Amino acid sequence: MKNTILSLFALAAVVSSCGSDNNNDSGNNPSNDNYLPLTVDNYWKYEVSSDNAVVGTDSLYIEKDTTINANVYKKFAANYLATELPFGFFTGIMNGNSLRKSGSKLLLTGTTGLSLSAELPVDVDIVDLPVFDSAASTGTEKKKKNDSFSQTISGFPVTVTYNLTATQGETLASYTIPGGESYSNVKSVVLKLNLGVAASIEIFPGVPPTSIPVLQPQDVVVSTVYFANNIGMIYASTNVAYELEDFSSFGITLPIPQTFSQIQTEKLIAHQVE
Repeated sequence: MKNTILSLFALAAVVSSCGSDNNNDSGNNPSNDNYLPLTVDNYWKYEVSSDNAVVGTDSLYIEKDTTINANVYKKFAANYLATELPFGFFTGIMNGNSLRKSGSKLLLTGTTGLSLSAELPVDVDIVDLPVFDSAASTGTEKKKKNDSFSQTISGFPVTVTYNLTATQGETLASYTIPGGESYSNVKSVVLKLNLGVAASIEIFPGVPPTSIPVLQPQDVVVSTVYFANNIGMIYASTNVAYELEDFSSFGITLPIPQTFSQIQTEKLIAHQVE
C-alpha cells in the first residue's frame, strides 16, 4: 500500500503546479525565518507509522547545490543510497527534487512520478511549486486547482478530475508531537485532494462509448504538515481513503484495491541542521 499512498501525495503535489502558478516570487524581500534550513549535509530522520504501527524509518538530507534556470537550489535525497522508496509522503515528494527559498516561500522544482497503479505511470515536471509560506495567515488558501487529464488503465480510456486546496494552518507558540518532543514557533499547512475517475466503455458494439464513474469525486487525501523554525518538518499526519465503484458483477477487476483507508504519521526522531 505504500506506493499507493505515495502516488496520491505525488499527484497532489503535481496537480497544484499545472498551469500558471502566480506565486509572486518575493526573492527581493528575504524573510528572517528558517522553517526548513537549507544547508548542504543537513539531515532529518523520521519514524513512519501507518494506523499506529511503525512501518519504517526515513532519512532525508540535502545532497548538494544545483543551478536551475540561473537560480541556486538545494537538491534533496532520501535514505542515502537505499534503493527502496521512502515510506513517508513528505520524504517521497522531496526525494530527488530541488528546493530554494524566495522571501517567505519554499519553492520546489523537479520531476514527480505518479503511479496510481502499474497501469498508470506518469512523469510530470514541476517548477517553483510553493510548498510552504511562513508569511501566510491562518486560513489562507494558498492554492486551489481544478483540472483533469486522460490516461489508459487496463485498456480503458479514463478521465481523472481533481480539486486541490492547500490552506495555511495554525501558528503555534509551541507544539508537542504525539508521543514525542515539544517544539517552539511552529506553523502548519493543510493539504486536501478531491479526486474523481471516469472510464469510457463501449457497452454495445457500434454504439459510442459511455462514461462510467469508477471513483465518485471524494476527498482521498487530507494531510497536515508541521514545520518548526530553525529545524524543519517535524511531524505530518495524513488521512488517505477512497472507495471505488464495484464492477465485480460485470467481471471487471480494477488494478487498484476497491477500498482503502489509512492514517499515516511521520515523526521527527533525529536531525542535524545548520
